[in-house]
Amino acid sequence: MNKFTFLSNWFIIISLVIFLIILVLIIWFFQANTITLSPLTNINSINSSQNKSLSENLNTSTEGQTITEEVIVYSPKRQEQVTSPLVIEGQARGMWFFEASFPVVLKDVQGNIIAQGIATALDDWMSEDFVPFRASLVFTSLPQAGAGTLILQKDNPSGLPENDALVEVPVIFASPISL
Repeated sequence: MNKFTFLSNWFIIISLVIFLIILVLIIWFFQANTITLSPLTNINSINSSQNKSLSENLNTSTEGQTITEEVIVYSPKRQEQVTSPLVIEGQARGMWFFEASFPVVLKDVQGNIIAQGIATALDDWMSEDFVPFRASLVFTSLPQAGAGTLILQKDNPSGLPENDALVEVPVIFASPISL
């Protein structure tokens, strides 16, 4: 066996091994970045390298939930009929909070404020991960049945416009009950 044939065989074997390693790494990479989001998914269990790819696909509404890169609103759902007290539940990234809270406002279709309050973090808010929150808005004057908007505002103690953000959830006011 000559030296050239021996080196040629080793080159082929090493090339095949490198090709197989690259193929295994590619398959592993695509399987590791696959995320299935269901209503029971704990957003905090998704590690931060996956959070980026998750957030790129979250500017949607799933089963009526309002989902953005920074906020997920479980309740009320989009176009849900609401009454007082309105309970607001969801998750927001820690940067949305200041001192564990952020403002929420309920407006009617004309832009009149029906109720306003504070959403409170239910867990450690000093995190880049999603943090569960809850708020309750009580309103005494129920507008005529019609559309309204629930507005969740990122708390911005700096007052700088570039730090402002909000999420709007369209809602429908229930008809007042007449006795």
